[in-house]
Amino acid sequence: QLASAEAIVRGLLACVQAARSIHAFCRSAGSLTSDGVKAVTYTHSPGCDMSCKAFLLKGLLLVGLLSLQGQAINVIEVDSDSYKSITDGSKNVLLKFYTPDCHMCDVIDPEFEYAASKYDEGDEMLFGRVNGYRERDIVDELGVTGYPVFKWWKKGESEPEPFYYVHYSGRHGHTLMRMVNDRLGREHHDEL
Repeated sequence: QLASAEAIVRGLLACVQAARSIHAFCRSAGSLTSDGVKAVTYTHSPGCDMSCKAFLLKGLLLVGLLSLQGQAINVIEVDSDSYKSITDGSKNVLLKFYTPDCHMCDVIDPEFEYAASKYDEGDEMLFGRVNGYRERDIVDELGVTGYPVFKWWKKGESEPEPFYYVHYSGRHGHTLMRMVNDRLGREHHDEL
């Protein structure tokens, strides 16, 4: 829910900035002086304030409607206490195993967050990450020997299936989404 609130705030700020830009453009007419500096004169058209306010109102309405959609999924930090309840088969689960000093883990982490944000609560999907140094019991149980490694739990199953991450080109987040969508039986989008 925090990611959704942040997205709403970013959307509101973008609407305000756009309204300010339109208003500034609307009220300034400029010409270049002999030294190349823009001389600005301010002129207000009678409908300027109304059109800027209307733009802002439309933007706020759009952000409000978007916030009513399903809440985006956040990536959960998984530890020994939460591991069994997360992988109990009640939802599809994708776990990323990482270590803080792994460069490729750092590269993939924001893409993992991006992929998770494209799913909502209605997808019955969880994304989580496991710190390989802190959670040795989980790592040993699953036989994780390198990083980053992904493990997939299908809804209804309590044992992981292989999830071999294969990336050729483009955005890592799109590759993750394609692989998750394959397991969920969904079609791919053209941008993937």
